[in-house]
Amino acid sequence: MDINTFTKCFDLFTAANSEHATLGVMISDVNHDDTITESSWESQCEWRLPDSSGVGSPVDKPDGVTWSAISAFQTQAEAQDDYSN
Repeated sequence: MDINTFTKCFDLFTAANSEHATLGVMISDVNHDDTITESSWESQCEWRLPDSSGVGSPVDKPDGVTWSAISAFQTQAEAQDDYSN
């Protein structure tokens, strides 16, 4: 899926899962193709928790954060307006 859709999926996932509500993610477009896949997502994502810097401190990926849990929101994410430009 494209990275913008994945970001929307992740936002919907954290909104629906209060235990991950403060979790943030930084996504790298390592292949320069604006794509994130099930086989590459863990190497493309860096998980963050808020801190005073505003960027967040890196943390290990929590167990409940999985590709299937996040991608389950793909239909909803694709229905949202796209303001990525």
